[in-house]
Amino acid sequence: MLTIRKIALLLSGLYLLLFIGIVATRYFWFYPKELDNISHLQQQEIASIAGLLTQELNQQLGITIDYAEWDDTYAYVQQPSGYYHSTNLIAETYANLGLTDGLILNRAGAVLASQRLRSDGETLDNGRTPLSEWALQLYQQGKLKQISGTAGLYELEGELYIISIADITNSDGTKASNGYFFFAHQLTDFFWQNIRDIIRVDFAISRFITPGCADITTSVREHQPTITRCLYDLFGNPVLAVSTSLPAERIPTLMPSEIYLTYLVVAVIPALLYLVFLKLVTEPLMQATRHMRNSVIISPLPELNTMGVRIKELHELRQNFNRLIERVRTQQFELTKLSMTDKLTGIGNRRAFEEKLQQTWRRSMRHQDNVALILIDIDYFKRFNDCYGHQAGDLALQQVAKALAECVQRQDEDTFRYGGEEFIMICYVQDAVELENLRERIQRSISNLKIPHQKSSVASHLTVSYGIAWLLNTGNWQQSLSQEHWIKVADAALYEAKASGRNTGMLQIVSEDVSFTGTPVLEKSQPEP
Repeated sequence: MLTIRKIALLLSGLYLLLFIGIVATRYFWFYPKELDNISHLQQQEIASIAGLLTQELNQQLGITIDYAEWDDTYAYVQQPSGYYHSTNLIAETYANLGLTDGLILNRAGAVLASQRLRSDGETLDNGRTPLSEWALQLYQQGKLKQISGTAGLYELEGELYIISIADITNSDGTKASNGYFFFAHQLTDFFWQNIRDIIRVDFAISRFITPGCADITTSVREHQPTITRCLYDLFGNPVLAVSTSLPAERIPTLMPSEIYLTYLVVAVIPALLYLVFLKLVTEPLMQATRHMRNSVIISPLPELNTMGVRIKELHELRQNFNRLIERVRTQQFELTKLSMTDKLTGIGNRRAFEEKLQQTWRRSMRHQDNVALILIDIDYFKRFNDCYGHQAGDLALQQVAKALAECVQRQDEDTFRYGGEEFIMICYVQDAVELENLRERIQRSISNLKIPHQKSSVASHLTVSYGIAWLLNTGNWQQSLSQEHWIKVADAALYEAKASGRNTGMLQIVSEDVSFTGTPVLEKSQPEP
């Protein structure tokens, strides 16, 4: 391990050999590495372009599959109706998704819907489009099945498009495909400029493609002033050439004049050895100082990696700093965990519930499902505290929390302390049988605790009342509601359960046809004896 004093002695003895050594090092080490770095840079630029295009293709394909595997789309192909058009295939949908064309074909090759977004972004043209003509041609050639379930670049009537295709099926995949769903996005100059802005690489595109042009995924073996790669459609036809160029000043030379001058000065003036010494010591320290200063505003906290030459003092500085960073990260993780956990009961607190509720609500809008929100309140808990004391009340809360937490059966279900003696659960309940099983688990888990409650007006032991807000056939129709509405529904059901004598549960169904009105129609769950 080197020390600062040893480095000073070594520099004093080696400065006469420095010039020859630097020239040799430049020739055998630095210059080849600079050439490799240039090639790597060019490879990164090409890979960045290819990566963003792949991301765009996958994103559009995902949207297409979502529409193609939608029950409404499947029903529309079976029996076309204007209602599907007016509610789903509207100009606002295309504009929000960044698409320009849409097409639906049935298995017989008939065009059921063919739309194109006008340049104003507010109206649609219905009828024959370049996309429909292209799709019908592929259908007649028997090539449509070959590219179904993919997204790619295609040229239609001299313009370049991203086209994604998916088989139309019902949401659970139990029925055979009855058609094809297409989305297309015309690639304008704005699209390419957006890619340039994102990756910060100035590249050129051309429709003129030389024979044998390498695919965009081909690696850059050695640096060239200009690298050209081509984009192909799924049939192997070249559709676009992409070129990146390096300015002449960025291409390295073997021995630049500036380096010659620097080496000469270092060899002639021994005093510069002192500057070299400072460079070896002070630059890593300045780098470490900048790193520590930036760590105050960067999250997550970055470790201090290399500090150049392995000097003992600098090495110890880096090790100690990284140990400190690791300790801070551990404390941050523990604090985050504590902030999401109820201190008394050990289950998720209200903050954790609000995050889980938001995730569940967003998920329910994307995927059709049946999910229940259960708001639970311990009956006459104030009387319990007054009778048995707050320590007994805290123990009862812990026992109830544990019992309710054991009622959930899926990893994406959970139980939270909502506040005071109130708890709230999020459970996926697919039908009435599962709902009844859940209700029985809740009632049985509390009854099995056998916590005495002499002051209860409904039983001799501790009981709960609960309200269930059962969200059926979730989907886009929830845009007219909010997650706060969902909580209000559960709260209203809990209110009715209490008004009905407690030790019972009340159910409110919320669906596209049955929404929360403020005076819900409720179904009563029988109490556990």
